[in-house]
Amino acid sequence: MQIELLKFPYSYMEYEKELQIRELKVLLPDVEILSDTKHSTIISGETISADNLKELTYYCAYILDGVRSPTHQGLYEQDNTMRVVKQHTRYSTHGLHEYKGKFNPQIVHAIANVFGVQRGQAVLDPFNGSGTTLVECAHAGIEAYGTDINPLACFISNTKVTALKMDMVKASSRLQELKRVLAQPVAIDFTEGDERLNYLYSWIPRETLCILESIRQEVENDEPAIRDFFLVIASDLIRDYSYQEPSDLRIRRRKSPFPEIKFSDAFFQNACKFMKKIEQVQSI
Repeated sequence: MQIELLKFPYSYMEYEKELQIRELKVLLPDVEILSDTKHSTIISGETISADNLKELTYYCAYILDGVRSPTHQGLYEQDNTMRVVKQHTRYSTHGLHEYKGKFNPQIVHAIANVFGVQRGQAVLDPFNGSGTTLVECAHAGIEAYGTDINPLACFISNTKVTALKMDMVKASSRLQELKRVLAQPVAIDFTEGDERLNYLYSWIPRETLCILESIRQEVENDEPAIRDFFLVIASDLIRDYSYQEPSDLRIRRRKSPFPEIKFSDAFFQNACKFMKKIEQVQSI
């Protein structure tokens, strides 16, 4: 039988082309590659596992007997809100919080396939960062552990993984309640000598800090998956709304203008965006 494997509509890096071929040889060892072009690869073989076809990382779909079927990666990277001109690396919960030094999640999936890691086996990432490896392993049903010296990285990682199992009905309901609460955020008295608040006030404008404190107080007694999801959404925005220059990794006072959109509006937009992504992954 012949099968056409369809590539994603963006250019692949050289290392991705190499991983693509190595992964293909591991998942489909008995097939012959008849042709390989910019847009597709045609393979032939006596017995071809449909389950293994779905696990290919660098193909979005395959055509068998005239029927087009998506790979899992094709479903993950499907995003109707963006024009596909480059590789989508913020699918699922990967983009929940920006973190410097990430690698593309496709690398994790491809290398796991190349190494032959199976569902139920364990993976260790000793320099875990913000959890790219953990999320990809969760998608594949692989048990995964990570360590990192940065406590914020560990918090983000755990939140990304637990958010994949979040109760979306409860999360949606809590978001609506948060909207009502943030319509009148708590007023903070900065004269009471609270060292934590006074330090934060030196870096975050009063209006934004009041919203942050309202979010923290409102969700602190929620179930952990929902609580941490909203806290990480807020955390990811703080840099853009602080007196720190957002584009500078060093500690530098802000010279660029603040975002035009209000912090609370940005928070709700991001929460809705990632809740839709989580629902998409849960459906897969």
